[in-house]
Amino acid sequence: MRLDRSGSYYTGVSQHLKASFEIAFMIAKQRKPHTIGEELIKPCVLKATQIIWEKVQSKK
Repeated sequence: MRLDRSGSYYTGVSQHLKASFEIAFMIAKQRKPHTIGEELIKPCVLKATQIIWEKVQSKK
């Protein structure tokens, strides 16, 4: 939590962090070791993101 310009508390969580927690939670529910996220899921997500961004950039 942090204060915003008006002085009130702001609890902002980035979409990236939410996605990371969801993936970690899914791994935990399957009772898999946490390293599967680093060895398998992370490279897959990075490759998918790269493919998506290539399509977006080619449209510009």
